[in-house]
Amino acid sequence: MAHWHGLAKLRMHSDLTLEIMDHVTSALGQQFCQFKATVCDAYETHELGQEVRSRARRRAKKEANQEGHKGTRPTCVVGQPEVDDSKVSAKNVKRTKAFKFQTYKFHALGDYVSTIRRYGTSDSYSTEPGKLKHRSPKARYRRTDRKSFVKQLTRIERRQNHIRRIGDTVVHRPYVEISEVARSPQAHHHIGLTQKYPVHIGSYLISHPGDPAIENFVPKLKEHLLRRINTSKGPPGVEDEHDINTIILKDDCMYQHNIARFNYTTYDVRRAQDIINPRTSHCNIMVLHSDDDMGCQGHRYIYGKVLGIYHVDVIFIGHGMIDYTPIRMEFLWIHWYEPMNEVSAWETSTLDRVNFPPLTNEHSFDFLDPADVLRGCHIIPRFARGKRRVDGSGVSACAGDKDDWRKYYVNRFVDRDMLICFHFGLGIGHVYSHHRATQVELQREDIALHASFNDDMEDPADDVEIDYGSNESDGTDSGLNIEQPFSSNKSLLNQFDEMYDGEVELDYEN
Repeated sequence: MAHWHGLAKLRMHSDLTLEIMDHVTSALGQQFCQFKATVCDAYETHELGQEVRSRARRRAKKEANQEGHKGTRPTCVVGQPEVDDSKVSAKNVKRTKAFKFQTYKFHALGDYVSTIRRYGTSDSYSTEPGKLKHRSPKARYRRTDRKSFVKQLTRIERRQNHIRRIGDTVVHRPYVEISEVARSPQAHHHIGLTQKYPVHIGSYLISHPGDPAIENFVPKLKEHLLRRINTSKGPPGVEDEHDINTIILKDDCMYQHNIARFNYTTYDVRRAQDIINPRTSHCNIMVLHSDDDMGCQGHRYIYGKVLGIYHVDVIFIGHGMIDYTPIRMEFLWIHWYEPMNEVSAWETSTLDRVNFPPLTNEHSFDFLDPADVLRGCHIIPRFARGKRRVDGSGVSACAGDKDDWRKYYVNRFVDRDMLICFHFGLGIGHVYSHHRATQVELQREDIALHASFNDDMEDPADDVEIDYGSNESDGTDSGLNIEQPFSSNKSLLNQFDEMYDGEVELDYEN
């Protein structure tokens, strides 16, 4: 249901997303029928007590109105039978409630795809914006005397606008300016320039003896910074420096920041921003898997928990140095999640499952360039498995593992953009996925071509025409698999070429 709801509320559709929604609608209808046949028939449901009391009040009000129209109530006559209390109480019993398909909401489910094709996306004719706009005048209406409310509403609105203009001219709001700078379309992320919170690296390591999170902290940090410096100098392998001692951290300090803002382009080519704060639950990020790790059944994203946001002043004295001027370099201290062996799929209606690797694993903690972050993500604990440490005692104070759970879910339904992230390649604004989806499709078609060629070599008597556009190597026929283009006769590669081929050049680096 969440999958269908996310697709129905997309603000930008293509033929492929509508075809996916059509298949999801059919699957949703079958699930509702199965739910009614197996679950609903096994239980007898009744009204809630609140529903019974509300129905009794409506009936009493209706009877009072009818008696008011008839006139005064006649007095009781001696010998007249009294009202039976059992009949009155029988009206207040809980009625049986059954799950029904005879409602407009169920009837309209099958018309969404055709309606979107004809009139556009559902947000174009939604009544939600108008209903939300009513909150402002309703709040002002409560401040009137309910008589000459039109004139009073006008005065209240003019007074609020006047006070707002005075506040904008008098009060200096630096956070507004920072927000505007951080939302610049040219900026991938924004981390403050302040150096108010210096952290001396040596003192920090001494204050956490035996903590597995800080094992090889300085060598790992210098390797990370040196790798980025080598990348910025030119193509990899050309005059690279490999000695980490050529990295000098000025004053042996790193400067801590409370938040980091990450800008990204959504599926519908809009700019959005996620704010990461390591001290809150908004501390998880996602990055793209490398080309070597991207397989037919692999995870496309890597997830991590941000333990800290820092910047350092680096002095590089290796090959290719210009002078001793410090270079500001930002980095994130990450506690990586480890993906489970089972990979989720739309056909099985399962979410990606992750957990934290052992703290002693050398790859559990690492540093990340903020420029590699795609966006923030929503990680949900798998509460049924419980916490990793029942007694509440942790091993690492830096990682805060005392609050870690055994398993986690990756919520792909947190917003519409995240939903399209898991329909890899279908987001118009997700330019990083266009060429990657094309590469995967080329590999799959090459595998299918070799498989068909080998079959012909084994049995030359069979005159079978090879369909180079087919994608049968997956072995799946479900319409919900994004790697297979459903019932279309064209390959996914050709469909992507038609979607993205045009005169507009896409910037794959940003």
